[in-house]
Amino acid sequence: MESQPGGSKMNSPRKKRQKRTYFTSNEKGMVVNVHKYVKQTWPTDEYPYKTRLMEKTASILGIGVASVYRIIKEYATVLLINGEIVWIML
Repeated sequence: MESQPGGSKMNSPRKKRQKRTYFTSNEKGMVVNVHKYVKQTWPTDEYPYKTRLMEKTASILGIGVASVYRIIKEYATVLLINGEIVWIML
């Protein structure tokens, strides 16, 4: 039996973010943007539960759900100065 390309149903493993002690502001912005995208593209016939949105965002980015929650919570305290995002740590 000859193998043909594209016949495998297995996906390659997700790439995870290297372990660091903090997220940069660019990475935080990426999390916020992906979360917004997931929220906008959520199926209309399904209610967008906060936990499901966070889980989907975390799985796309390869980070933990708790990290997504923390960054989205921080996003509520973001300040825009001259079009630049300034992260305010509480």
